[in-house]
Amino acid sequence: MDTLHTDLVNKNCNEFKNISIFRNENSYVELKENSISIIIPVYNTENYVIETLNSLMGEELGRHEIIVVHDGGTDNSLKLILDWAKKTDSPATVVDQVNAGLSQARMSGLTHARGDYIAFLDSDDTVTPGLYTRMARYAVQEQCDLVICRSVEFNDSNCHVSCFYDEWLWNDLLQNAPAKTTCLKNTPLLLRLEPNANTRVMRREFMLAEGINFKRDLIFEDLPAHAHEIASARRIGLINETGYHYRINRPGKITRERSLRRFHIFTSVNLAIQYARQYSIDKEAGAWLLNLMTRMIIWCGENVLLPHRLKFFEQACEVYTNIPEEWLTTYESIFSENEWEMRQYLFLKNNQSRDLVKYTLSVDSLVLVNGHSKKLVASGIRFAGYSRKLAGAGKRRLGRLVRKISHSSKY
Repeated sequence: MDTLHTDLVNKNCNEFKNISIFRNENSYVELKENSISIIIPVYNTENYVIETLNSLMGEELGRHEIIVVHDGGTDNSLKLILDWAKKTDSPATVVDQVNAGLSQARMSGLTHARGDYIAFLDSDDTVTPGLYTRMARYAVQEQCDLVICRSVEFNDSNCHVSCFYDEWLWNDLLQNAPAKTTCLKNTPLLLRLEPNANTRVMRREFMLAEGINFKRDLIFEDLPAHAHEIASARRIGLINETGYHYRINRPGKITRERSLRRFHIFTSVNLAIQYARQYSIDKEAGAWLLNLMTRMIIWCGENVLLPHRLKFFEQACEVYTNIPEEWLTTYESIFSENEWEMRQYLFLKNNQSRDLVKYTLSVDSLVLVNGHSKKLVASGIRFAGYSRKLAGAGKRRLGRLVRKISHSSKY
């Protein structure tokens, strides 16, 4: 393993202890040039992981390897993975470690990677056959540090497939072209893309040289990496292919949590700002990053339990004091005619944490009472909310709470 690789991994992970490693026979065969290492962290996904692994069977033999990191789960995932690894024609390495979290599992997998390119895949999602091979091939042809593809949502509760949140952005960026190679300087809108590590292929030397990694014990760990990658990459490829299928509404999904871990967003946002400043991004790129971060903050705030919501938005307003002034000014210029965007932005900028609590309570009421997410007709913005029908006494209690907060000067 090269020194730079070792230093980066040890800095993020210290030491990997209590690890067992299995390699199938094909994993000892040398990979061809421009190959890709696909790293799959696994934690209690026995109902999905084989489907995930099978979706990789279209990758080109000799130019890919699969590294599965079993992160100390308690279900039957490890046995299923080992059985699969013994039968597959793909080079497969299975790492079994004490639970350390998603970020650590990714970084642990990186220590075993031999490919020239790196990809990550969550163990409940799937990809179209051969996706990562095609993305790596495009990276080679266009000399890209980073290549990104489109994604869709797959609803686990009803098997419905729907467009991902940033579809409009992809349409705007590509204009029906099959692919595009660009950089942040030429395309500031890149920072508004969904910060999902799994829709990307990165050149390994670029990742290690720039120190791109995932922070330990951090939820929303993809946001800082997203800002770091986009800001530092010299050439970025966009593939007009819907290759990644993101599973939603399954039991145990981290993004469904309504807990204090939502406060992790502030660490992620501050790190993203830090990386953006480190690479001196321009004011328009900063405004689009601010737009992404604002939406993530509001979404997290809507999913914080009510007793902690005021504290959450007080911290959110404090984070806004660290935003460069030129980002704020440019944001106002871009979104001046978008009422929804400006409302959230001004609440945060003007330190109106109580108003944010009242507003998200109103959103909760709208979502819960009607039993489904609503759209603001004027702006076409979908609220992040839980689709639950509230009836009888529950509806009346929420109504009284909304009225109480709305008329309280102390909250």
